[in-house]
Amino acid sequence: MFEKLLANVAKKPKFVHFDDPEVERVFLANFDKDGDGKIGVEEAKQITSIETLFVDNAKVKSLNALAYTGITSFSNSQIRGMNSLEEITFPNSITFISWYTFGGYSTNFKPPIKKVIILENKMPNIPEGFDKTIKEYVDYPEGVKIFGFDVPTLNASCTIIRAKTPPVSNTGKGGKGKIYVPDESVQAYKESKYFSKVADRIFPLSECEYK
Repeated sequence: MFEKLLANVAKKPKFVHFDDPEVERVFLANFDKDGDGKIGVEEAKQITSIETLFVDNAKVKSLNALAYTGITSFSNSQIRGMNSLEEITFPNSITFISWYTFGGYSTNFKPPIKKVIILENKMPNIPEGFDKTIKEYVDYPEGVKIFGFDVPTLNASCTIIRAKTPPVSNTGKGGKGKIYVPDESVQAYKESKYFSKVADRIFPLSECEYK
């Protein structure tokens, strides 16, 4: 999944690829500045916030198109009422993600989220409760250095951590999912004081066959 997304971006397309027609409709209605009926990649980079454009939109299943934008922050309040949301990709520009992004604390809205990717960015910390409700797949970038409280939970079937050095992670890991890390770092993770208790569920990234 991650590699396919990167491959699409690496092709340097002229226009944004939308995998969700409802997201395309909303983008065209709000961000098609030149009125050509498409969202150019350069246009998308100028999008620094989606504000509350998708709140209560129960049609959207995927926000992977955010990978092309320049949004800098994201919170649970921006996906409130998105009862069909299953996938999201955070772009390189992201600098802040609020705690319990997908719910799991107090009355936070919980979408039926299955897959989440965070592209490489300048945010070294993962917020508290980030992956608590993610069901299938979560992909953390190489630059991650510190996991917040109860992260990674391993509630997702597959958790990918691309950091070569095991990040600080004092809590979490109560779920039953597997962890995939860079091949050369497997032993370091298994022996790390932060991940040793789940050493039997740590595997080389090259063996991850999750689709």
